[in-house]
Amino acid sequence: MIQTKNILISYFFTILVISFVTLPFYHRFLIERGELAQEKEKIEREDLRLATITEVERELAPYIEILNKIKTAIPADPALPSLIKHLELIVSASGLQLDSIGSFSVSEPAEGSRLRKTKVEIKVLGHDYQSLKDFIKELERSMRIIVIESASISTVTEEEGADGGTRFALSLSIKTYSY
Repeated sequence: MIQTKNILISYFFTILVISFVTLPFYHRFLIERGELAQEKEKIEREDLRLATITEVERELAPYIEILNKIKTAIPADPALPSLIKHLELIVSASGLQLDSIGSFSVSEPAEGSRLRKTKVEIKVLGHDYQSLKDFIKELERSMRIIVIESASISTVTEEEGADGGTRFALSLSIKTYSY
């Protein structure tokens, strides 16, 4: 009887050890296996997403040059310094001088649109009418979208300087876009 009692006690003790030691480990194993399955699924989704992006990039490769032209035409940043630099390049290419930059404003995009308008008033000086025409043609040919809202030409007589000749002044109110 004592031997049976010892066997039952050891059997009971073994069941307790299994219940209180082994089962929590097994339960933790099941939880971690589920988490591992979720992480594998997440990695598979990321791999699929990267494969899709790679495929789209491969399809867009022939159009990179066109997309870069669009990016130049409608920049992402309406920064005034980049616009002024762009205008200065056109002014100098036309043989003119950038006299002044007046007021400017950047409007928020209209509802349903992402385009912002930047309005700037500038004044350029030149020695002849043809250079003013060339400047306007270069604005029209520019990759960047520039709309001339108003323009006025006047003459400016220089009292200082060696030439003392008449110069033409072109005052423009321009509008450009960014997204």
